[in-house]
Amino acid sequence: MISLTRTYYVFFLFTLLFGFYFYNTFGIEIVDELLIFLLLCFSGIHILTTKKISNYKGLFLVLGILFVYLFHSLFNLKVNTPKAVVTDFVIQLKPLIAFFCTYAIAPKFSVKQKKILRNICLFLSFVMLTVCLLGQLKTVFFHVAYAGINMTIIASLFYLCSEDTSRNRIFTILLLSIGLFGTRSKFYGFFVLAIFVFFWFKPEMLKKIRLKYILLCIIIFAVIILVAWRKINYYFIGADIDQTEEFTETAARAALYAVTPSIISDYPFLGTGLASYATHASGEIGYSDIYSKYGLDNVYGLIEGDCRFISDTFFPELVQFGIIGIILYIVLWRFIIKKLYQAYNENGKVQFLKIGLLMIGFIMIESVAGSVFLQGGGICAMIILALIIKSAFIEESPQNA
Repeated sequence: MISLTRTYYVFFLFTLLFGFYFYNTFGIEIVDELLIFLLLCFSGIHILTTKKISNYKGLFLVLGILFVYLFHSLFNLKVNTPKAVVTDFVIQLKPLIAFFCTYAIAPKFSVKQKKILRNICLFLSFVMLTVCLLGQLKTVFFHVAYAGINMTIIASLFYLCSEDTSRNRIFTILLLSIGLFGTRSKFYGFFVLAIFVFFWFKPEMLKKIRLKYILLCIIIFAVIILVAWRKINYYFIGADIDQTEEFTETAARAALYAVTPSIISDYPFLGTGLASYATHASGEIGYSDIYSKYGLDNVYGLIEGDCRFISDTFFPELVQFGIIGIILYIVLWRFIIKKLYQAYNENGKVQFLKIGLLMIGFIMIESVAGSVFLQGGGICAMIILALIIKSAFIEESPQNA
């Protein structure tokens, strides 16, 4: 009989390497969709062989909710082409399928599997360092931001597959520091957060309100704001949809944020629908009517036929789902955080809780000025969260390998 853990492990390695790390290097755009489809097929086999269909309640719920938005977008709103709507439907599902299928399958990695994964992480870190030192980041990984994105996932996996020692924590931070070559403000902020979580965070900080914890959190938050202030000031304070000088490439993001409150006000409950705003499908597959309605169709990077920056952020796209969707998004993260703490209470491994919280921090920070959540980085982060919740890295019996 085929081992579920072994099969899932192979899937995870392929996702890590080709659906994430080398995704832009080889330029096979459909690979992540294919991997998610394979995961769905594998989940179907898992249901048939184990009869554990109840494990997939979360997946069925998410599919049901997204199908409601799909039909609402296709037959009610009609602000974009059917092809664009269906494309966005698939894109929105990818990280959610990755999380809930992994959560349902609940694989357990053996000592041997963790050692292999650890060595792969070291090799990929060496590759990234070499590429950075040679000044070839854009050539190999398409954009300098992927130095930070890739090393966040790789360093986190290395730590999950290692013993929780001071030496390994320091080495993990050193691996993470390779991402600084990307010179992205959001990664600077995440790097500060990672240092805090690795060396000063305690689980009770989120449970007990104490003055010293409040002060420490304020200090860390202030440092994160300081290192990322240039972009924060631009997006949330000085946003101007007509500004095209120093921040020409990010003017589109600022414009998307600036118009978001107006759209929420006009489409409060179920939002503007799939493929309507701040997503790849809303501009590259078909051009949404929402952009012209709110005067965004002449902003650099949002122009029909030249939408290169239309999906360079995530949070504004939540207007597609309205207030109901935003509430559901918050409920999702509340569920994940609750499950992380439940797993910690069961296994006592603060090491895994730390990485889980960092994965959430990574997604939140990246979502301010990037759509990583819907790409390979977000898919891997969601898989890691599910693996942590299901204690995949704690199983040390070689027979399951």
